Amino acid sequence: MTITQQPDAYSLTSTIKDIILSSDSDITFEALADGTTSILEEIYSPDSDGKIYIRDLGKLIENYLSGSMASGLQSSISCNFVFLINRDEDDEQTITTSVLLCKAYTTQDTSAFFTGHNPLHLQYGTKVTIPTAREYLTFYMVANAAVKVKVIYLDVKSFKESDLLTYDSVQEAAGFYTFEITLAKVVALFPDIDPENIVSYLVGVGDIYSQFSVDWNTYQDTKMFRYLNSFGCPVTLITKGEIIRKRELSYESSKIHRIEKRYDIRRTDTFEVSTGRKFSRVDEALLAEMAVSDICQVYYKGAFCEIIVTQENSEEKQRKGAISAGKFTFRFADERFNIILYDPFWILENGTWKDTGVWFDDGEWLDSSGSGSSESGL
Repeated sequence: MTITQQPDAYSLTSTIKDIILSSDSDITFEALADGTTSILEEIYSPDSDGKIYIRDLGKLIENYLSGSMASGLQSSISCNFVFLINRDEDDEQTITTSVLLCKAYTTQDTSAFFTGHNPLHLQYGTKVTIPTAREYLTFYMVANAAVKVKVIYLDVKSFKESDLLTYDSVQEAAGFYTFEITLAKVVALFPDIDPENIVSYLVGVGDIYSQFSVDWNTYQDTKMFRYLNSFGCPVTLITKGEIIRKRELSYESSKIHRIEKRYDIRRTDTFEVSTGRKFSRVDEALLAEMAVSDICQVYYKGAFCEIIVTQENSEEKQRKGAISAGKFTFRFADERFNIILYDPFWILENGTWKDTGVWFDDGEWLDSSGSGSSESGL
Protein backbone atom coordinates (compact mmCIF):
# COMPACT_ATOMS: atom_id res chain seq x y z
CA MET A 1 0.00 0.00 0.00
CA THR A 2 1.41 3.36 -1.09
CA ILE A 3 0.20 6.92 -0.49
CA THR A 4 0.33 8.84 -3.77
CA GLN A 5 -1.40 12.05 -2.56
CA GLN A 6 -2.16 13.42 0.89
CA PRO A 7 -3.16 16.72 2.59
CA ASP A 8 -0.46 19.31 3.18
CA ALA A 9 0.79 20.13 6.68
CA TYR A 10 -1.61 23.12 6.70
CA SER A 11 -5.02 22.85 5.07
CA LEU A 12 -8.32 24.69 4.66
CA THR A 13 -11.61 22.80 4.76
CA SER A 14 -12.47 24.23 1.32
CA THR A 15 -9.25 23.17 -0.41
CA ILE A 16 -7.86 20.19 1.56
CA LYS A 17 -6.42 17.57 -0.77
CA ASP A 18 -8.01 14.15 -1.22
CA ILE A 19 -6.08 11.11 -0.04
CA ILE A 20 -5.13 8.82 -2.91
CA LEU A 21 -3.69 5.36 -2.28
CA SER A 22 -2.37 2.52 -4.40
CA SER A 23 -3.29 -0.85 -2.96
CA ASP A 24 -4.05 -4.41 -4.02
CA SER A 25 -6.34 -5.07 -1.02
CA ASP A 26 -8.88 -3.41 1.26
CA ILE A 27 -7.65 -0.83 3.74
CA THR A 28 -9.06 0.58 6.99
CA PHE A 29 -9.27 4.33 7.44
CA GLU A 30 -9.78 6.24 10.68
CA ALA A 31 -9.92 10.01 11.23
CA LEU A 32 -9.04 11.49 14.62
CA ALA A 33 -9.74 15.05 15.78
CA ASP A 34 -6.97 16.42 18.00
CA GLY A 35 -5.33 13.04 17.56
CA THR A 36 -7.66 11.42 20.10
CA THR A 37 -11.35 11.67 19.15
CA SER A 38 -12.39 9.25 16.41
CA ILE A 39 -14.81 10.91 13.95
CA LEU A 40 -14.79 8.35 11.14
CA GLU A 41 -13.96 4.67 10.63
CA GLU A 42 -14.34 3.13 7.19
CA ILE A 43 -13.12 0.26 5.01
CA TYR A 44 -12.16 1.12 1.42
CA SER A 45 -11.63 -1.21 -1.53
CA PRO A 46 -9.38 -0.43 -4.52
CA ASP A 47 -10.89 0.17 -7.95
CA SER A 48 -9.94 -1.75 -11.09
CA ASP A 49 -6.74 0.30 -11.37
CA GLY A 50 -5.70 -0.47 -7.80
CA LYS A 51 -6.52 3.08 -6.62
CA ILE A 52 -8.38 4.20 -3.49
CA TYR A 53 -9.76 7.75 -3.33
CA ILE A 54 -10.78 9.23 0.03
CA ARG A 55 -12.60 12.41 -0.94
CA ASP A 56 -14.46 15.33 0.65
CA LEU A 57 -12.41 15.42 3.83
CA GLY A 58 -13.23 19.11 4.17
CA LYS A 59 -16.98 18.43 4.43
CA LEU A 60 -16.31 15.88 7.17
CA ILE A 61 -13.96 18.14 9.14
CA GLU A 62 -16.18 21.22 8.78
CA ASN A 63 -18.73 19.57 11.09
CA TYR A 64 -16.19 19.67 13.93
CA LEU A 65 -15.10 23.30 13.52
CA SER A 66 -17.03 26.46 14.36
CA GLY A 67 -16.50 30.18 14.84
CA SER A 68 -17.73 32.77 17.31
CA MET A 69 -18.76 36.43 17.33
CA ALA A 70 -16.84 37.00 20.56
CA SER A 71 -13.51 38.80 20.67
CA GLY A 72 -10.54 36.86 22.00
CA LEU A 73 -9.34 33.33 21.33
CA GLN A 74 -11.11 31.48 18.51
CA SER A 75 -10.46 28.01 19.89
CA SER A 76 -12.78 26.04 17.58
CA ILE A 77 -11.98 27.27 14.06
CA SER A 78 -8.85 25.13 13.73
CA CYS A 79 -7.79 21.68 14.83
CA ASN A 80 -5.11 19.07 14.19
CA PHE A 81 -6.41 15.97 12.42
CA VAL A 82 -4.74 12.58 12.18
CA PHE A 83 -5.66 10.02 9.53
CA LEU A 84 -4.69 6.42 10.27
CA ILE A 85 -4.51 3.89 7.46
CA ASN A 86 -4.44 0.19 8.40
CA ARG A 87 -4.17 1.00 12.07
CA ASP A 88 -2.30 -1.60 14.16
CA GLU A 89 -1.18 -3.40 10.99
CA ASP A 90 2.36 -3.95 9.77
CA ASP A 91 1.86 -1.41 6.97
CA GLU A 92 0.22 1.27 9.13
CA GLN A 93 0.49 4.79 7.71
CA THR A 94 -0.20 8.11 9.48
CA ILE A 95 -1.11 11.46 7.92
CA THR A 96 -1.26 14.62 10.06
CA THR A 97 -2.58 18.04 9.02
CA SER A 98 -3.63 21.25 10.77
CA VAL A 99 -6.99 22.30 9.32
CA LEU A 100 -8.56 25.76 9.42
CA LEU A 101 -12.27 26.36 8.81
CA CYS A 102 -12.83 28.07 5.46
CA LYS A 103 -16.05 27.79 3.46
CA ALA A 104 -14.81 29.70 0.41
CA TYR A 105 -12.34 28.66 -2.25
CA THR A 106 -9.11 30.64 -2.20
CA THR A 107 -5.73 30.42 -3.87
CA GLN A 108 -3.95 32.22 -1.04
CA ASP A 109 -1.05 30.45 0.64
CA THR A 110 -2.65 28.35 3.38
CA SER A 111 0.39 28.39 5.64
CA ALA A 112 0.23 32.22 5.73
CA PHE A 113 -3.00 32.02 7.75
CA PHE A 114 -1.32 29.81 10.36
CA THR A 115 1.71 32.08 10.74
CA GLY A 116 -0.15 35.38 11.14
CA HIS A 117 0.93 36.73 7.76
CA ASN A 118 -2.68 36.79 6.52
CA PRO A 119 -5.69 37.93 8.56
CA LEU A 120 -8.69 35.60 8.39
CA HIS A 121 -10.70 37.29 5.68
CA LEU A 122 -10.82 37.21 1.89
CA GLN A 123 -11.11 40.97 1.37
CA TYR A 124 -8.74 42.50 -1.14
CA GLY A 125 -7.79 46.14 -0.88
CA THR A 126 -8.98 48.82 1.50
CA LYS A 127 -12.26 48.58 3.43
CA VAL A 128 -14.22 51.80 3.85
CA THR A 129 -15.73 52.26 7.30
CA ILE A 130 -17.61 54.97 9.19
CA PRO A 131 -16.57 56.61 12.48
CA THR A 132 -19.11 54.75 14.64
CA ALA A 133 -18.58 51.27 13.19
CA ARG A 134 -17.15 48.28 15.01
CA GLU A 135 -14.67 46.47 12.79
CA TYR A 136 -13.09 43.09 13.46
CA LEU A 137 -9.83 41.40 12.53
CA THR A 138 -8.67 37.87 13.32
CA PHE A 139 -5.02 36.78 13.23
CA TYR A 140 -2.90 33.88 14.31
CA MET A 141 -0.94 35.22 17.27
CA VAL A 142 1.98 33.81 19.23
CA ALA A 143 2.11 34.34 22.98
CA ASN A 144 3.00 37.89 24.09
CA ALA A 145 2.48 39.24 20.56
CA ALA A 146 0.98 42.66 19.84
CA VAL A 147 -1.45 44.08 17.30
CA LYS A 148 -0.10 47.37 15.96
CA VAL A 149 -1.89 50.38 14.51
CA LYS A 150 -0.91 53.53 12.66
CA VAL A 151 -2.94 56.30 11.04
CA ILE A 152 -2.67 58.33 7.86
CA TYR A 153 -3.84 61.88 8.45
CA LEU A 154 -4.03 65.25 6.76
CA ASP A 155 -1.58 67.81 8.15
CA VAL A 156 -2.34 71.20 6.60
CA LYS A 157 -1.94 70.33 2.91
CA SER A 158 -0.08 67.02 2.97
CA PHE A 159 -0.75 63.49 4.16
CA LYS A 160 1.41 62.09 6.92
CA GLU A 161 1.82 58.68 8.52
CA SER A 162 2.00 58.24 12.28
CA ASP A 163 4.28 55.98 14.26
CA LEU A 164 3.25 52.38 14.96
CA LEU A 165 1.61 51.95 18.35
CA THR A 166 0.26 48.91 20.18
CA TYR A 167 -3.49 48.55 19.78
CA ASP A 168 -3.89 45.30 21.73
CA SER A 169 -1.81 42.31 22.78
CA VAL A 170 -2.03 38.62 23.62
CA GLN A 171 -0.69 37.32 26.91
CA GLU A 172 -2.11 33.82 26.56
CA ALA A 173 -1.11 30.81 24.49
CA ALA A 174 -0.67 30.99 20.72
CA GLY A 175 -3.79 30.67 18.57
CA PHE A 176 -6.28 32.54 16.42
CA TYR A 177 -7.52 35.72 18.11
CA THR A 178 -10.29 38.14 17.13
CA PHE A 179 -9.93 41.85 17.92
CA GLU A 180 -12.65 44.48 17.84
CA ILE A 181 -11.38 47.61 16.10
CA THR A 182 -13.06 50.98 16.71
CA LEU A 183 -12.03 54.42 15.55
CA ALA A 184 -12.62 55.75 19.07
CA LYS A 185 -9.91 53.49 20.48
CA VAL A 186 -7.57 54.32 17.60
CA VAL A 187 -8.10 58.06 18.14
CA ALA A 188 -7.33 57.73 21.86
CA LEU A 189 -3.87 56.41 20.97
CA PHE A 190 -3.07 59.55 18.97
CA PRO A 191 -4.24 62.48 21.13
CA ASP A 192 -2.18 65.02 19.18
CA ILE A 193 -3.96 64.28 15.89
CA ASP A 194 -7.36 65.85 15.15
CA PRO A 195 -9.72 62.85 14.66
CA GLU A 196 -11.43 64.46 11.67
CA ASN A 197 -8.05 64.72 9.92
CA ILE A 198 -7.61 60.93 10.03
CA VAL A 199 -8.02 59.55 6.52
CA SER A 200 -7.41 55.89 7.31
CA TYR A 201 -5.92 53.55 9.88
CA LEU A 202 -3.92 50.37 9.39
CA VAL A 203 -4.06 47.46 11.82
CA GLY A 204 -1.94 44.33 11.71
CA VAL A 205 0.63 41.94 13.07
CA GLY A 206 4.25 41.94 11.96
CA ASP A 207 4.53 43.62 8.58
CA ILE A 208 1.06 42.73 7.20
CA TYR A 209 -1.68 45.34 7.71
CA SER A 210 -5.36 45.71 6.87
CA GLN A 211 -6.36 49.25 5.92
CA PHE A 212 -9.64 50.96 6.88
CA SER A 213 -10.47 54.25 5.18
CA VAL A 214 -12.76 56.50 7.22
CA ASP A 215 -15.82 57.87 5.44
CA TRP A 216 -16.62 61.16 7.19
CA ASN A 217 -19.67 61.90 5.03
CA THR A 218 -22.99 62.41 6.81
CA TYR A 219 -25.70 59.94 5.86
CA GLN A 220 -29.39 60.20 6.59
CA ASP A 221 -29.32 56.79 8.23
CA THR A 222 -26.91 53.89 8.62
CA LYS A 223 -27.26 50.36 9.91
CA MET A 224 -24.54 48.02 11.15
CA PHE A 225 -24.73 44.33 10.29
CA ARG A 226 -22.35 41.67 11.58
CA TYR A 227 -21.86 38.10 10.38
CA LEU A 228 -19.47 35.16 10.57
CA ASN A 229 -17.32 35.14 7.47
CA SER A 230 -15.95 32.16 5.57
CA PHE A 231 -13.47 31.48 8.40
CA GLY A 232 -16.13 31.66 11.11
CA CYS A 233 -14.88 35.08 12.29
CA PRO A 234 -16.94 38.27 12.77
CA VAL A 235 -17.03 40.90 10.01
CA THR A 236 -19.05 44.12 9.78
CA LEU A 237 -21.16 45.42 6.88
CA ILE A 238 -22.45 49.00 7.01
CA THR A 239 -25.48 49.99 4.93
CA LYS A 240 -26.41 53.57 4.09
CA GLY A 241 -29.53 53.16 1.98
CA GLU A 242 -33.29 52.87 2.44
CA ILE A 243 -34.97 50.17 4.52
CA ILE A 244 -38.48 49.08 3.50
CA ARG A 245 -40.56 47.15 6.00
CA LYS A 246 -42.95 44.57 4.58
CA ARG A 247 -45.67 42.79 6.53
CA GLU A 248 -46.54 39.19 5.77
CA LEU A 249 -49.62 37.45 7.21
CA SER A 250 -50.17 33.72 7.65
CA TYR A 251 -53.14 32.01 9.24
CA GLU A 252 -55.41 29.00 9.27
CA SER A 253 -59.11 29.30 8.56
CA SER A 254 -62.32 27.32 8.79
CA LYS A 255 -66.00 27.92 8.20
CA ILE A 256 -68.74 27.70 10.76
CA HIS A 257 -72.23 27.97 9.26
CA ARG A 258 -70.69 29.25 6.04
CA ILE A 259 -68.91 32.06 7.90
CA GLU A 260 -65.12 31.94 7.58
CA LYS A 261 -63.04 32.48 10.71
CA ARG A 262 -59.30 32.98 11.02
CA TYR A 263 -57.16 31.49 13.75
CA ASP A 264 -53.46 30.95 14.51
CA ILE A 265 -52.87 34.35 12.91
CA ARG A 266 -49.26 35.35 12.54
CA ARG A 267 -47.60 38.43 11.12
CA THR A 268 -43.94 38.50 10.19
CA ASP A 269 -42.13 41.72 9.40
CA THR A 270 -39.41 41.53 6.79
CA PHE A 271 -37.00 44.32 5.93
CA GLU A 272 -35.64 45.06 2.46
CA VAL A 273 -32.31 46.85 2.82
CA SER A 274 -30.48 48.86 0.20
CA THR A 275 -26.75 48.98 0.80
CA GLY A 276 -26.58 52.55 -0.42
CA ARG A 277 -23.26 53.87 -1.62
CA LYS A 278 -20.54 51.30 -2.32
CA PHE A 279 -16.92 52.36 -2.54
CA SER A 280 -15.17 49.28 -3.89
CA ARG A 281 -15.44 45.60 -4.69
CA VAL A 282 -14.74 44.92 -1.01
CA ASP A 283 -18.31 46.05 -0.34
CA GLU A 284 -19.56 43.65 -3.02
CA ALA A 285 -17.64 40.79 -1.45
CA LEU A 286 -18.99 41.56 2.03
CA LEU A 287 -22.61 41.47 0.87
CA ALA A 288 -22.13 38.25 -1.10
CA GLU A 289 -20.45 36.60 1.87
CA MET A 290 -23.07 37.74 4.39
CA ALA A 291 -25.87 36.32 2.24
CA VAL A 292 -24.53 32.78 2.74
CA SER A 293 -23.33 33.15 6.33
CA ASP A 294 -24.66 30.80 9.00
CA ILE A 295 -25.00 33.60 11.56
CA CYS A 296 -25.99 37.21 10.77
CA GLN A 297 -26.87 40.02 13.15
CA VAL A 298 -28.05 43.61 13.08
CA TYR A 299 -27.28 46.27 15.68
CA TYR A 300 -30.65 47.07 17.22
CA LYS A 301 -31.51 48.88 20.46
CA GLY A 302 -27.93 48.87 21.71
CA ALA A 303 -27.18 45.19 21.02
CA PHE A 304 -26.60 42.79 18.15
CA CYS A 305 -29.72 40.73 17.37
CA GLU A 306 -29.67 37.63 15.18
CA ILE A 307 -31.40 37.82 11.81
CA ILE A 308 -32.18 35.51 8.90
CA VAL A 309 -31.17 36.80 5.46
CA THR A 310 -33.89 35.49 3.16
CA GLN A 311 -32.88 37.07 -0.13
CA GLU A 312 -29.97 38.89 -1.72
CA ASN A 313 -30.17 40.77 -4.99
CA SER A 314 -27.05 42.42 -6.40
CA GLU A 315 -24.95 42.19 -9.52
CA GLU A 316 -21.42 42.89 -10.68
CA LYS A 317 -20.51 43.87 -14.23
CA GLN A 318 -17.17 42.39 -15.19
CA ARG A 319 -16.35 44.60 -18.15
CA LYS A 320 -17.80 47.95 -17.13
CA GLY A 321 -16.58 47.62 -13.56
CA ALA A 322 -19.66 49.50 -12.40
CA ILE A 323 -20.56 49.27 -8.71
CA SER A 324 -24.23 49.75 -7.91
CA ALA A 325 -26.17 49.49 -4.68
CA GLY A 326 -27.23 45.99 -3.71
CA LYS A 327 -30.30 44.81 -1.85
CA PHE A 328 -31.04 42.09 0.63
CA THR A 329 -34.03 41.10 2.74
CA PHE A 330 -34.01 39.85 6.30
CA ARG A 331 -36.26 39.07 9.23
CA PHE A 332 -35.45 38.76 12.91
CA ALA A 333 -34.54 35.24 14.03
CA ASP A 334 -36.30 35.74 17.37
CA GLU A 335 -40.03 35.51 16.69
CA ARG A 336 -40.68 38.04 19.46
CA PHE A 337 -39.33 40.71 17.08
CA ASN A 338 -41.53 39.58 14.20
CA ILE A 339 -44.15 42.20 15.04
CA ILE A 340 -42.57 45.61 15.56
CA LEU A 341 -45.08 48.37 16.26
CA TYR A 342 -44.20 52.06 16.50
CA ASP A 343 -40.54 51.20 16.58
CA PRO A 344 -37.84 53.57 15.28
CA PHE A 345 -35.70 50.76 13.86
CA TRP A 346 -37.09 50.98 10.37
CA ILE A 347 -37.64 54.73 10.24
CA LEU A 348 -35.47 57.69 11.10
CA GLU A 349 -35.70 58.41 14.79
CA ASN A 350 -36.57 62.03 14.02
CA GLY A 351 -37.63 61.64 10.42
CA THR A 352 -40.01 63.84 8.45
CA TRP A 353 -43.33 62.65 7.04
CA LYS A 354 -43.83 64.46 3.71
CA ASP A 355 -47.60 64.36 3.73
CA THR A 356 -48.38 68.02 2.86
CA GLY A 357 -50.23 68.48 6.13
CA VAL A 358 -52.77 65.70 5.62
CA TRP A 359 -52.00 64.01 8.96
CA PHE A 360 -52.82 65.50 12.34
CA ASP A 361 -49.13 66.04 13.19
CA ASP A 362 -48.71 68.19 10.07
CA GLY A 363 -45.97 66.00 8.63
CA GLU A 364 -43.79 65.46 11.69
CA TRP A 365 -43.21 62.17 13.47
CA LEU A 366 -44.53 62.32 17.03
CA ASP A 367 -41.17 61.72 18.65
CA SER A 368 -39.72 63.04 21.87
CA SER A 369 -37.48 65.59 20.19
CA GLY A 370 -40.02 67.29 17.98
CA SER A 371 -37.25 67.79 15.46
CA GLY A 372 -37.12 66.94 11.80
CA SER A 373 -33.42 66.12 11.83
CA SER A 374 -32.07 62.59 11.41
CA GLU A 375 -29.73 60.51 13.53
CA SER A 376 -27.61 57.50 12.78
CA GLY A 377 -29.08 54.09 13.52
CA LEU A 378 -25.76 52.94 14.98
